[in-house]
Amino acid sequence: MIQLLWSILNITILLFFLYLFVGFLFQGKKIFEGKFKSLSIAILVLGVFHIVSANDTEKLDHSININNDYNPENNTLIKTIILEDNLTMKFNLSILYSNSNGTLIPIKATSYLSGLLCGYDWKIKSVNTSNKDGKQKKKFTAIGTLEWKLFGIKIYSQRKSFKGRI
Repeated sequence: MIQLLWSILNITILLFFLYLFVGFLFQGKKIFEGKFKSLSIAILVLGVFHIVSANDTEKLDHSININNDYNPENNTLIKTIILEDNLTMKFNLSILYSNSNGTLIPIKATSYLSGLLCGYDWKIKSVNTSNKDGKQKKKFTAIGTLEWKLFGIKIYSQRKSFKGRI
C-alpha cells in the first residue's frame, strides 16, 4: 500500500511541475503568487534541473554474470520466478542455464521490476544459485537495493533479500 502512495505522490509532483512550467511560460511570475510560493519555486527549479541532467543518467544493468566457464554450444534454458508480488509492482528474477549432459549450469541472472514504478529503481547486487544434478528445483538467493526516489532524487535505499527455489 505504501508503494502505491509513493507512486501517487511522484505522479502528483510531476503534474504540479508541469502546471508550474506551463504557467510560468504563459503567466510569468504571477504563477508563484499564493501560499506555496517557496514550494512552487523549489519544485520548478528541481524539475528543470532534473530535465537538464537527464542525459547524464546511467543505464541500469539488471544482469549479473554467474558463470563464464560453460560450453556456448550447449542448449540453454531460462527459468523465471516472481520474487515478490506487491499491490503495484512485482520483483522478477530470470536465470539462464546451460544444459551440459543433464546438469544445469547457471550462466546469467537478470532481475527487474514490473508494474507501476513511479519513483523506484531496482539494482540487483548478487545472485547465488545451487548447482546440483537432477531435476530438483535449484535453490537461489538474490540480494539487491530498491531505491525510493522523489522527483528523481534518491530519498531512501532499501536492501531486499530473496531466497527460494527455481
